[in-house]
Amino acid sequence: MPVCPNCHTLQEKRLRGLCPNCKIPIEVYNGNWYRTELGAPTVALLKHFEKRVSQALSYNRSVPVVFAIPRRSSTYRRELVAAERLLFNAEGDFDLAIEAVNLLFDDRRYNWKTWDSLLGMERSFLAALAIARANRQAKSQQRQREKELVDKLFQGEDIFK
Repeated sequence: MPVCPNCHTLQEKRLRGLCPNCKIPIEVYNGNWYRTELGAPTVALLKHFEKRVSQALSYNRSVPVVFAIPRRSSTYRRELVAAERLLFNAEGDFDLAIEAVNLLFDDRRYNWKTWDSLLGMERSFLAALAIARANRQAKSQQRQREKELVDKLFQGEDIFK
């Protein structure tokens, strides 16, 4: 059963192109659900990668560098296939794949490399994916602790009455 990218619930099927739980527009790609505004998830992942490479190449330069893979080349098709493999490794979770790509550009263990291809990124992607999952779990646990603390505070006696 697919997982909604917004509410993260398991759903049997869409209702009129919407998630039955949170009512956001959903598209299906390779059996996984993605937000409609995303378009094709492989293309969106590749565009995000191009944006991050442009940012990295533009660092400490007066003129911004625009990195783009030519759309009518065989390299572009290879990069789309690599993006599809990265999404497959992230179990179809687009946001997790984006977090892992961002981690490869931001973490000092990986940012010394000059990334110019998703094909070259695949080797380090699995480690970044594991770190991104751990970061996501840590945030979830922190939110749970905060919720428990707030609940505990509201259960206490009101001394101002």
